[in-house]
Amino acid sequence: MKARVSVLCKRDSSGSYFAMCPDIPHCFTQGDTYEDSLKYLTELAESIIAEDLDDDMKEDLLEDLLEDKPYIFGEIFINV
Repeated sequence: MKARVSVLCKRDSSGSYFAMCPDIPHCFTQGDTYEDSLKYLTELAESIIAEDLDDDMKEDLLEDLLEDKPYIFGEIFINV
C-alpha cells in the first residue's frame, strides 16, 4: 500500500536541502540535492513507520496519512 505524505523542503545557504514530513514525528533530513533529500526522507519515513511507532500510534498515523489533505507543499510516496 502507498500513502501520499506531505513534504516541506528548503534549500539552506550552504546549498544543502533540508526536507521534512510535518505529519510524521521526527521525520526530517538533508541532502546535497533536492532529489537526495527526498530519497533520504522517503527511507526515513518508511523506517519510522515500520520500526519506531507502537501499534496504536502507527494505526492513528496511517489513518491520518491516507486521508486527503487540503495542503500539499510537495509529496513523496512511501510503502506502508
